[in-house]
Amino acid sequence: VLTDLQKFGCVELRTTSNSLGVSERKVTGTYLGFIASYYYLQCKTVGMFQSRLRAVCRESESMDRHQRCFELLKLLSDAGEFDELPVRHNEEMLNNELAGDIARTIELDALMSLDMSSPHSKALLLVLAHCCRLPLPISDYINDTKSVLDQLPRVLNACIDIAAEDEGRMDIVLTLMDIAKMVSQGLYLQNSELEQLKGINRESILLLKARNIVCLSDLMNIIPQRMREIEKLVANSNTNNDSSVSNSSRNSINSSSEFSISVRELPSYVLTISTQKSSSVSDQMQFPRGSVCEVDIAICKSNSNSNTTNQLRKGGQQIRKAPSWWLLLS
Repeated sequence: VLTDLQKFGCVELRTTSNSLGVSERKVTGTYLGFIASYYYLQCKTVGMFQSRLRAVCRESESMDRHQRCFELLKLLSDAGEFDELPVRHNEEMLNNELAGDIARTIELDALMSLDMSSPHSKALLLVLAHCCRLPLPISDYINDTKSVLDQLPRVLNACIDIAAEDEGRMDIVLTLMDIAKMVSQGLYLQNSELEQLKGINRESILLLKARNIVCLSDLMNIIPQRMREIEKLVANSNTNNDSSVSNSSRNSINSSSEFSISVRELPSYVLTISTQKSSSVSDQMQFPRGSVCEVDIAICKSNSNSNTTNQLRKGGQQIRKAPSWWLLLS
């Protein structure tokens, strides 16, 4: 076990001699070991993340945002936690069809070169199909997608920690954070966040963009009189003239307007960041310019009403969700 942990960088093994001259083996944990323990990941997963992230960082400057996102999604789907994702009889053909649908949707021809019999390729396809909101070929894929999405947050958070700790590359870290938002919202990078609203299609988004409404905050801040104009615009843009579709669009926009009111009623959180010299650093010590000084960073969160529960609307349902942040120090 220790040999495997050392192989994947989770522990360091050192041989020392005690006062009697007897050799002793000392085991010291590394930051990779801490991350694997914290997120309950296999040691081979964090070791693979470290080596593959270094390769992505070397090539990152020649990649655009789209390519970098795909490479990191491939990296995440190769985690050992997806080794047991079932690829049933003849599902490689379904995977190939799904890959074709995704490739046409987001113009990603590299998908067609994947090994369609691999559980890791299937995990990647399921995540991309979720973000592109594509229909799945059979009902088994729905349960498989749920299994992958249940595992993905801890795998993704561990990858973010490793990218920040090992390479410190801001572009890689920010792309991984984009992927976290993609998975949460069910939207790909190039999609408009307005697509989160039920009943709003691509034509609606183009019409809204022409009126300087490009994001949810723009929609939530418009005046009530203009809201009625927007309702009519979106309802008429649906190619399906069924009244249920128009009602769906109208209800979605009304919901976003109501949500803006609830946002203003939510308690305001204030993050206060203060720095001070570490307790190991004396006030009398002098540090020349350009030298390194160890400091302690204290982060305090204040809330006007800690008993208030945040309610978010997702898929037409109210979901309890605690606020969370990433703190980037560069």
